[in-house]
Amino acid sequence: MRNAALVFLVLSTVSAMAAPVCLQRTQTAAFQPRLGNRAVIVTDHAKQKFLVSFAGACRALDDTSRLGFQTMEQSRLACVERGDSLVSRRDTDFGGLGRSCNVQKIEAYTPEMEKADAVAHAMDRVAQ
Repeated sequence: MRNAALVFLVLSTVSAMAAPVCLQRTQTAAFQPRLGNRAVIVTDHAKQKFLVSFAGACRALDDTSRLGFQTMEQSRLACVERGDSLVSRRDTDFGGLGRSCNVQKIEAYTPEMEKADAVAHAMDRVAQ
């Protein structure tokens, strides 16, 4: 019985790790730039957090209240994927093209990542 429980635990852990991450472009609630502006932490309406990474620093993160995703898939249920864009609508109000950043990677934002970010922010404050 103990072996069966162990096998179940291992299989459920593996399946949870393999579960696809789906940040729906129309379900974003909040954006928080990560130190260095090479990534953003996105919270959806279900309070799930995602880490969205970019190839370089993203200038669109200047105004997080005006951010959204532009996806290749136009469905309202589309998941943000590599190659999609994070877009700032701030500049589009003035007739210009909004700033955008190409998405490189999307992953679940784990408690371990959150702790590491808190340490990095604390160290950044001390360095200033």
